[in-house]
Amino acid sequence: MDKNLSPLKKYRQEIDRLDDKIIILFNQRFKIVKKIFLFKQKNKLPLSDPTREQEMMARIIKTSTHPKVIKKIYSSIFIASKKQFSKGR
Repeated sequence: MDKNLSPLKKYRQEIDRLDDKIIILFNQRFKIVKKIFLFKQKNKLPLSDPTREQEMMARIIKTSTHPKVIKKIYSSIFIASKKQFSKGR
């Protein structure tokens, strides 16, 4: 491999390690989301809580260095979570 590409390879490996950690955290997050869904289902609560989503989004965006990107990502996460656990409701 060209020595000039060596840093690129290292950066890509670092991204791969971070992606692995992100997936682990997403898996943990979805386990908790499922518990919340089951709780809401059992207690006949609405699946969606726009106020909670707005609070979460505000907190997340406030700590991000790329708020527009993070807002899009978390909006997708919220939608995916609802779709995943609302099947058959």
